[in-house]
Amino acid sequence: MLSITRRKLIYLLPLGAIWAPLTSIAQGFATFNRSKLRVVTKSGKHEFIVEIAVTDRQHSQGLMFRQSLAKNAGMLFDYKVPTSITMWMKNTYIPLDMIFIGNDGRVINVVQRAIPFSENVI
Repeated sequence: MLSITRRKLIYLLPLGAIWAPLTSIAQGFATFNRSKLRVVTKSGKHEFIVEIAVTDRQHSQGLMFRQSLAKNAGMLFDYKVPTSITMWMKNTYIPLDMIFIGNDGRVINVVQRAIPFSENVI
């Protein structure tokens, strides 16, 4: 199980998240490892099953082209070192909630229900 306080992550909740341009369709889609994630907040403990994006290819693909996402599912974008990133919703069919986590494990920003197919930078 992953601990959010020990990892430098961008945590994307049940409605997930997307980043960067699409990799070539000819290359096929990236695959992702999955893990349980427990988040502890003032309201209690919350558990999720998350896919983990670690490589550039995984970061680029994110949740694009997904028609649905299970409740309590999401994706973590692990950049290994603190970095500033931007995201968009191009080729994303479902609205996504995005939670940006700092190096110290605290929430920096939350974007709720990002608009599907939007090319606006988040």
